[in-house]
Amino acid sequence: MAINKQEFDSLMEQASAFLPYWARNTNPIVRRHLGLGGHTVPPALRPLLIGLAVWGLLFTVGLFVPGIVHVTLLLFLASIMLVPITMLLYAHILFTVARTAAHNMQDEMKNNTFNLLRATPMSLDQIFLGKVAAAMWKRSDDLVLVAQVIVVFAPPILYAMYSPLWPPTETPIMTLIVMLLAMLVSLLRVLLEPIMIGTLGVLVGLVAPNRSTAITATIALGAFYVLLLNLTRQLPDVAGSREWLFVMDFIVPIALPVLLSTIFLRVAHWIVQGR
Repeated sequence: MAINKQEFDSLMEQASAFLPYWARNTNPIVRRHLGLGGHTVPPALRPLLIGLAVWGLLFTVGLFVPGIVHVTLLLFLASIMLVPITMLLYAHILFTVARTAAHNMQDEMKNNTFNLLRATPMSLDQIFLGKVAAAMWKRSDDLVLVAQVIVVFAPPILYAMYSPLWPPTETPIMTLIVMLLAMLVSLLRVLLEPIMIGTLGVLVGLVAPNRSTAITATIALGAFYVLLLNLTRQLPDVAGSREWLFVMDFIVPIALPVLLSTIFLRVAHWIVQGR
């Protein structure tokens, strides 16, 4: 049975109720950039949670029956083929989010429509984050695909990376904790890094003189962040220390996007209020 637009919007609002208002696809700013045909079904979190639970159960049982973990690691062959391709897809997603967020913000400044948005009941942060959410919604299906690949295929690679540092024969509980943390951090990065690169795009779009400059500057700064993060991990003092690797792999990739997103929003807030 066909449903009208109002009923569809109501269903979408209920489905995205777990999201903050600025991130919902029914947010007027998000809907404006998505267009009339841009409604996207909110991502289903249950399959990701089930995947995490299954791997957690397998690694827990593996504490007592090591052979189970070895059997599941047969996925390693599929992982080394799929995960690099998925990383390229993720890089393209970040590129698209950066370009779209910068484009959306720069258009507001170029067309002198930003003050109209400020006249709405939404706060400046909601306006800025709405631009980011619109850019992310356009690639929401791909972001979900990346998250699903992480849950299904990343654990064998993560196990190969971290089991030599925390051997299951010596520290089985710590190995389990590290594996679960590695999966959780990988999933959180898929959410936090697009938000960070999007807020950077909004900030640059706010001050850039034209669209091409805004997009180029955002992409260049985003690439510098990724390069700096990976080069720091390769420093001898970091690569040779289990404690520093834990910080670089489990704390920095979560704390830094949150910190930078907050800084970008505050600077954008200050720029707008100072004009």
